Amino acid sequence: MFLPLSRRSSPVLFSFLLFLLSLLPVAVRAQSVLSLQGDYVSSSRLADEVGRNLGNGGLWRTTLRAVVPLSSHLTDTAKVRPARSATWSLVFSGMYARLGAAGPVAPSYPGRIVNVSAGTAYQRPLFGAGRWRLMGSFGLGIYAPANRVGWQSLLVNGGVLMVYHVREGLAVGGGLGLTTSYGLPMVVPMGYLSWKRSGPYELHVDLTNGLRVAGAARLTPRFRAELTAIEMGGFSAVMSRSRIYSSTLLSSTLSAHYAFTPHMGLNFGVGSVWRRTSRLTSRSVKNLFKGDGADKRHFGPAFRCTLGFQVRLR
Repeated sequence: MFLPLSRRSSPVLFSFLLFLLSLLPVAVRAQSVLSLQGDYVSSSRLADEVGRNLGNGGLWRTTLRAVVPLSSHLTDTAKVRPARSATWSLVFSGMYARLGAAGPVAPSYPGRIVNVSAGTAYQRPLFGAGRWRLMGSFGLGIYAPANRVGWQSLLVNGGVLMVYHVREGLAVGGGLGLTTSYGLPMVVPMGYLSWKRSGPYELHVDLTNGLRVAGAARLTPRFRAELTAIEMGGFSAVMSRSRIYSSTLLSSTLSAHYAFTPHMGLNFGVGSVWRRTSRLTSRSVKNLFKGDGADKRHFGPAFRCTLGFQVRLR
């Protein structure tokens, strides 16, 4: 499975990818974290809000992500708690999805979707006590059907959060986010929750980017088993200047993680996607808050299989 690109067919995407390739020498520096994951979701029934059968479809998805630290310096607080230094990072992500819809509504669905983005992230302690932290991000990305990339597909996103460390492993916060997904720049409220318990048995509740609740057990120094009880994520595509497609996946996965070295590992998982929404809406703030549901549809439960690879450069 690959994404056919040509300068003639997708000049915006081609130019954006060239820009990302120009940053490749920066991405291969020390402490960078690179991850690659493939997802397969089996075909399941597609229905509308009242349960009428509209066809069926599955999903193949490949995701690439890189986090590249640019700089880090100690604050007065960090001299006592070194883990809370101020840092700048570059964040790159790419996703290619192939949707296999079949039935009467198939022509209205994008067959292939590409999401490519690049941005910066910043965080630092505040107020000297070490419990408060400022986090910010800003980025640009292309979110579109692979054969319909244009300047309207280029979206801006970012946000600023104030985070309070309640105790070791638990942090809560909130702030404001910026998005142009619905046309004009729009500021929306954002929440933050991260709870981690480490040791032979691990627990992680994450509301920083979607939703994820997972538990894990380290069976050997190299092998770890993990149960993701609930995970929510998704993707989107700008269909035109006035319409946007979005899909949200709600899933559970049992996975095994094997570390070849302290810096390199492989994971494999199986599970279920309990619900996969499929929504085509108007790119207007008015319809966003009205909850326009004319094109709301969802896929039923389906089998899910994942395979991933992660490496941290020394």
